[in-house]
Amino acid sequence: MNKQGRIAMLKAMDLIARSCNNENCIDLWLTIGIADGDAEEDRELDFYTNDDTFAEIMNSFLVTMKQAQKDGGLYCDGVCSENAEKDE
Repeated sequence: MNKQGRIAMLKAMDLIARSCNNENCIDLWLTIGIADGDAEEDRELDFYTNDDTFAEIMNSFLVTMKQAQKDGGLYCDGVCSENAEKDE
C-alpha cells in the first residue's frame, strides 16, 4: 500500500468535494466522505487508507461529483463551472 499516495488522493478529493457550489453536495460529502476536519492532518486520514474504506471514499467522491454536476457544479476563486456550461 502506498499510504502517502492515498493520503494525497484523499486530500485532493476533499478539496474538490468542498468546492461544490451546492451546500447539499458538501453536506453529502461530509456524511458519506471525509468528515469535517479529518483532512487537515495526515494522521487523521490514516483511518481512510485501508483498502475497503479507501474504496468507499472514492465511490463517495464520485457520488458527490455526480450530484454536483446535476446541481451547482464546482466553485473556486470566483469561477463557477455551472456558469461556464450555461454560456456555451
